[in-house]
Amino acid sequence: MTTPYRDLDVLDSHPNTLELERCRFSAASLEGPNHHINQDSYVCNAPDFFGVADGVGGGALGEVASAMLIKALGELKQPTTTEVDNVLKATDRAISHRLIQEGQGQGAAVCAAVWRQKEKKDGWLVMTVGDCKVMMASLRNSAWSICWSSTVQSYEHLGLPPPSGVSKESPANMVGCGMQHPAHFYTIKPNANDIVILCSDGFDNVCNEEEILELLNKTDLPLNSRSAQYWCEKAQELGTRDDVTVILVQTETSSPHNWLAIGWSLILISVLIGLLLWGYL
Repeated sequence: MTTPYRDLDVLDSHPNTLELERCRFSAASLEGPNHHINQDSYVCNAPDFFGVADGVGGGALGEVASAMLIKALGELKQPTTTEVDNVLKATDRAISHRLIQEGQGQGAAVCAAVWRQKEKKDGWLVMTVGDCKVMMASLRNSAWSICWSSTVQSYEHLGLPPPSGVSKESPANMVGCGMQHPAHFYTIKPNANDIVILCSDGFDNVCNEEEILELLNKTDLPLNSRSAQYWCEKAQELGTRDDVTVILVQTETSSPHNWLAIGWSLILISVLIGLLLWGYL
């Protein structure tokens, strides 16, 4: 399933400036090979919220857990970390209660989400639980680089011994079966035309940084309806057996210098027109 391509213009008023901000995004989610259902869920409320949730381990109604989680997070508007924490705790209880009602065993989801913070110029609040991930890529001198990446809450990264039979790379923190650890929070400030990447572990587990940079080099800009789909398909080519979800968000901010240049150009044109008219008098 692929979301339609979106190209949104948002006009924001600041005390002494008027800036035009553009947000382009592409999102896609593919069911894993031999899976009977895709247990990933995502929401794109551009330009203010983007999030992905992954039903954990193919467990009971993982698709329900991920859908409940991402829906609750997507309803928040420019939240504080405390507000996000409260929603995570409430959704943790709600998922557990829902699965009991359905007569299922424990089910849970992990997630990654970003909220645009309008009162903090160019700042985005990032939250992750488990092994979904957020990255930020920058293009400088015609070369892409991953300039920032969130950490995952696996047993290995948290320095915890996994339960018997569980991989050390498995998520040690989940929503729906009792959150054992706090969510991770970050603040990022994308520059113009940076790309923010959100993904489930179906992508992150098979695509290393070198492969992500190759994908960035092969991704047409501006983003289009096939961009995220191409990334998901590449993860499947590299051997992922899991459901895979990718959201790509490209920010574009007009530079004040550009507006200054436009202003001087308009003044020059006006002067030239005035001189021409004066010559005819």
